[in-house]
Amino acid sequence: MKLEDIRSEFRIFLIDDNYRRSTELCETLSEVGYQTQFYPTSDSALAATKADAPHIFIIYYSKSEAQSDKVIAQIRKLSPETQIILMIHETHLIGSILKSSIGEIYDYLVVPYVSTAELMVRVDRAAHRLYLQFENEQLRRRRGLGSVLETSLQGMSFDEGDSNQLLQKLQQQFHEMSALKDQDDLVKKYIFQVSSLSGSMPVLYLRFLPQQLSFVYSQSIWSPISRVESLGFKIESLSSECLLKMASEPTEFAPLQNFIESVFQVDEFSCLLHFDGTQLKGVAIVLNKTLHEDHVAVRLCHEFFESTFGRNELMKELHSQQNQDSFTGLINKRAFDEKLRDEISRARRIQHPLSMMKLQIDNFDLLAQKYGQENMNLVIKALARSMKKNFRNTDILGRLGENEFCFLLPHTEIRNTMLKAEKIRRAFLQSQFPFVKIEDRAQLSLSVGVSEYPTVCSDAESLMKSCDEAIYQVKRNQGNRVAVWQTEAGFTPDFLVHPTQAAE
Repeated sequence: MKLEDIRSEFRIFLIDDNYRRSTELCETLSEVGYQTQFYPTSDSALAATKADAPHIFIIYYSKSEAQSDKVIAQIRKLSPETQIILMIHETHLIGSILKSSIGEIYDYLVVPYVSTAELMVRVDRAAHRLYLQFENEQLRRRRGLGSVLETSLQGMSFDEGDSNQLLQKLQQQFHEMSALKDQDDLVKKYIFQVSSLSGSMPVLYLRFLPQQLSFVYSQSIWSPISRVESLGFKIESLSSECLLKMASEPTEFAPLQNFIESVFQVDEFSCLLHFDGTQLKGVAIVLNKTLHEDHVAVRLCHEFFESTFGRNELMKELHSQQNQDSFTGLINKRAFDEKLRDEISRARRIQHPLSMMKLQIDNFDLLAQKYGQENMNLVIKALARSMKKNFRNTDILGRLGENEFCFLLPHTEIRNTMLKAEKIRRAFLQSQFPFVKIEDRAQLSLSVGVSEYPTVCSDAESLMKSCDEAIYQVKRNQGNRVAVWQTEAGFTPDFLVHPTQAAE
């Protein structure tokens, strides 16, 4: 799914009494495809919402906080699904953060902003989230067991035995599949059930690799894995004719027929192509069996598997969107706070150190005013890419604010974290960005705060706070330094950290 393909499906209402600003925003949003309507007063916007609620509301948060809060409450009452984005002044920043954290609004933007691109990013995120929620609801409806069985089984006869007994078996199988969230486990359960419904025949599942136009072995039931592992077959194209031939006449499809014959010496088999929407994900191959259209149970099992697989993919994407900063690919503040609590608990349980490194880009606002927000966004992306390359897979990387990053390093004591922080600071200072003038290069630097549990902190809150305090110390001294939080007098750690415990 490409965002530009779905923007036209979303309606946006804008409440703002500033005609010039509103006109500019509406034109910008309309140019990329959004259905946008401007309302100078909240009363006119609410009246329109009663008639046909928008998907996204953009509200200029006025100085009259009580009136603005009342409008937000009325919108949520009229249309709980509508995503609300506030345009605020700095004086309303704390309140907006709280509203966002409890779900009262979706996002906020401080005005005056550098570019309308800042608002576009927030609108696109809201639209993407709504799209995923809608798709998930559609899948839930599709996979409703009663409707699937009623519509698919009505008027059909079964060769497999008593229909009531088969219905009970299908219900149990569908229930087992719907409970699985891991896709590999779901595939394993699916091919096992296909095997059971087709007379305990061997079943293979091969994943499709679109870049190579190849199917490669993934899992199997009642088949020696050693004979097929790392094997597969390649197709010439992903045309509809090719897929139709493979599904309806698999024994006549040369690449597949050659693969099955050479590995299993079998000349009778059937194919069930697995799609997630329009994307081909793989194929299930039933050996020694030809599945005709009257094998309703197998077809239903396959349909339900595809539906459940698609649901899991959407849930993963929705979870990723809710917990990931889409701009950098790092986790967001909410997810980071959860990880921090979990890692503190784990460090306390296994008695290993947990270090934190927090950094900010110095002079960010000043440079953004001079070079533009879009150029500074390139700096943020470059820094995030560098972080991903220089940290371990076990480290937790988060973006907590526009130019604020925070990292957790399990099994790492404070000395090693300090050395890593200094290495990162120097590397960033030497980075070259074409748009930055020579006289400004020294201003593009990092302030870094380092702390550690249990040596200098006692819990998640004090670990975060100590890193903040360390950064403040650096900022008070013109930035571009690494500061390590020192143990306060009388502090007693939960346990002692030995050098052998620390990761180099």
